[in-house]
Amino acid sequence: MARPACYILDLSFRLAMVCLAVLAGPAGATDPFEVHVLESEGRTVAAEIADFDGDGRGDIMQIVIAGLPPAEQRTIRVFHQRTDGSFPSAPAMEIPLPAGSAAYDLADVDPAPGTELILLRRRGLTILSLAGSEARQRDVLVADGPTLGAVEDERGIDRLKLAWDELGSPPWLLVPQLSEVAVLSGSGELMGRPQVGARANYFVQPRPGPLMVESDIQLFLDVPRLSVGDVNGDGSPDIVSSGRHEIRVFLRRADGSFASVADRSLALGRVSALDHARTMGVVRVSAADLDGDERLDVLISHLSGGLQNARFTTSVHLNRGGEWNLDEPDQVFENEGWGTDELVDLDGDGRLELVRVVFPLGIFELIEALVTRSLDAQVAVYRATGQVGFAVDPWLKLKLGLPLSFERGRPRGFVPNVQADLNGDGYRDLLTSSSGRRIEVYLGGSPDAYRERVARQALDTDGRIRFGDLEGDGMADFVLYNPRDLDAELRLVRNLGVLPGSLPRMGAPRAER
Repeated sequence: MARPACYILDLSFRLAMVCLAVLAGPAGATDPFEVHVLESEGRTVAAEIADFDGDGRGDIMQIVIAGLPPAEQRTIRVFHQRTDGSFPSAPAMEIPLPAGSAAYDLADVDPAPGTELILLRRRGLTILSLAGSEARQRDVLVADGPTLGAVEDERGIDRLKLAWDELGSPPWLLVPQLSEVAVLSGSGELMGRPQVGARANYFVQPRPGPLMVESDIQLFLDVPRLSVGDVNGDGSPDIVSSGRHEIRVFLRRADGSFASVADRSLALGRVSALDHARTMGVVRVSAADLDGDERLDVLISHLSGGLQNARFTTSVHLNRGGEWNLDEPDQVFENEGWGTDELVDLDGDGRLELVRVVFPLGIFELIEALVTRSLDAQVAVYRATGQVGFAVDPWLKLKLGLPLSFERGRPRGFVPNVQADLNGDGYRDLLTSSSGRRIEVYLGGSPDAYRERVARQALDTDGRIRFGDLEGDGMADFVLYNPRDLDAELRLVRNLGVLPGSLPRMGAPRAER
């Protein structure tokens, strides 16, 4: 079943013989980044920067697909950073991706050095240690039915949060199943199987029929979003599952376990009968502490209607005595058009800001989008007040263009984001991709700072971006890759630490290249 068109705008982004080479020599005097290319055959479908060998330096992991089913090959490649900051020309490790891997996560869940790669597979999880020249594998099996990863994704593999340090240390593992989630402690003990629910849409094509489809039945399975935090104020983390129609709360028991049946079930009541019948609209729940009382509050985002009558509404429901009143919100934000919002700590003070993005979609905006091949996004940031949720007036308002590729039906370049701190001052910075042609940096810290571009550098930015820290200096580095381009290389982008306000680098200097 086709997903709603708004998924296209949703914010929640090749190696046979590998050669690590500098692009066009050293970075220019004003360039803030040093760019390297990892060339390979096949499609890079995932890439990450993390400390896989435990030496305190960031390494590179790449997952590559070569060929087509049924003869395709899926490979994990790992490059360990040397003490002088350089990387070898060939990977330290090159192993097949375990068959049936449907999603992955990264976390330190084993006593082995460094970060482990966690793979969701049909019968449970596979945990790979990538510290040395050979991977060490540990399988965690889940009984009573398959996981959500019944088969691997033929397009590639995406990252899914599987490890939750909010539940304990080492991180606990939440393994999604078809309508349940298996809760595993840091030692691997099963601590419950909450029935979080799911919803499904089936498309069954009559035979014979007027449409050409590849299967007898197609399935869109929508599993709930999971959040972890204290709901009832007892100091223990609880599990909140939320979907299109309902919120379920699973309170943590005294022995640390969770019941199968929800302790509370709350109907959302946001979707109209017409939107439900037409499978239109989106309802998303974010559970987080919004007022600083260390209890989970609820933010409900609701997109209703179609192209010409879309309306985007966000309501804030604070936790009062361990309960949420979903009928009487503490705050409401409402706009015409499509939208999305995120909760982000932009200034590093431990309190979340509401970043609200709206795409007006009247007839003139649609005509403009067809002509310019770009959508205008109106961004508003609301700061937390600690009393009613967020300030009434936005702390920051911006207008950003989102260039579109009509050929691929998605944005050109990565979506503008505030995921990383690029100069190490504790503030999230705005990074844009300029239609896939260059990196543009807007430092955080004040509304004026986000409006002022402090750096730009020519670079192929089409595809996805993943952040990490190569030197451990608190100034984000990143990788760029395009999982839908058969010929695109993996680009490693090292932060040179020359952006305004950057902290002095500590430790040994990097080797000259």
